[in-house]
Amino acid sequence: MLNTLLLRRSRSRSFLLITALVICILTVTLIVRTQMRQKSVLRDFRNDQQLKEFQRVVSTWPNGKPKAVIYFLTYEASFWRMKVAVRHLDTYFNQNFQYPVVVFYEGNVTDRDLTDLTDISTSRIFFQKIHFNQPYYLNVSVEEAVKDITCPKPDRSRFPGYNHMSRFHARLVAQQPILANITWYFRLDDDSLLQDYITYDIFRFMQDNHYTYGYNLVFFDNPLCLTYLKENITHYLKVNSIEPKEYSDWPDGGIFYNNFEVSRFDFWRRPDVVRFLKFIDESGGIYHYRWGDAPIKSAAVLIFLPRQQLYHFRKIKYYHGPWYPGFGETITLFEAIKWISVGSLSTCLVLVILLCCYLYLRIRNKIIS
Repeated sequence: MLNTLLLRRSRSRSFLLITALVICILTVTLIVRTQMRQKSVLRDFRNDQQLKEFQRVVSTWPNGKPKAVIYFLTYEASFWRMKVAVRHLDTYFNQNFQYPVVVFYEGNVTDRDLTDLTDISTSRIFFQKIHFNQPYYLNVSVEEAVKDITCPKPDRSRFPGYNHMSRFHARLVAQQPILANITWYFRLDDDSLLQDYITYDIFRFMQDNHYTYGYNLVFFDNPLCLTYLKENITHYLKVNSIEPKEYSDWPDGGIFYNNFEVSRFDFWRRPDVVRFLKFIDESGGIYHYRWGDAPIKSAAVLIFLPRQQLYHFRKIKYYHGPWYPGFGETITLFEAIKWISVGSLSTCLVLVILLCCYLYLRIRNKIIS
């Protein structure tokens, strides 16, 4: 009886010691991170100040280097993803090529959030806060306009914010003052994660080979998300006597999955392209039917660009939502492991330690018994 009590007491002490050790490690980590946060200097994140800082960078741009940026659009509830996306961007591309990153954001993102993002990145990051307003052409409120959407994605709770963001990508981004003197852009979403090293300058590659639009994946959109889009496009082409370059031969519903997109801004600022995008935007389908920016921009590319100016980045691996472009139909365990972000490693370590403690006690109990 005495031996049993001693064994139980010994196991309890072992578990308490291990638990205390884990708590100590977590406490020290928290203290160090807190001190690092306090030492970081808050920048002036007002739009006009960020614009001035960016313009200074542009004014000293290296000769011969393509004038390009990498841009993101995010919002308050999703801003936490940016740390993961930027880490992947730095690791697999930008630590070698050092192109500026422009983050457009909407909502109550704090200066501390913006500072934390710049602190963990090796890239120069600039910010622009945007405000989504009622589009001038809607005769009802945006909340009323999105009520009858039949498209099953995304979750309806994301309307009308999702619609605003689609409109921004489709038409408004090329009009942003901070991008006025930029030739090239690489667009990623806050959940677009590069997964393997890009060993060459994608902007120089596009420029040297006279490409205008680069994509990574083509897929077919849900017809319920394209209601009346084709009819509007066909009407515009007929009324304006436009003979499309590739659009007529393109399968219905096929779109460039443009959460990975490399392109020239001067294409999106061409008068004929601007007029087309304006017509599609003012048709109201972005809000009434949930037309996404992908089908709209895909149509513009296929109407106004010959196939020779399109490039398929088929070998670049990245992750977005349920899609794994660049991996083919299957992925290896090693590739899946690489999706774990640096920011989640501490959590994983703690879970591993606790699991090891649990297994140790279970095995020890069996040996004793």
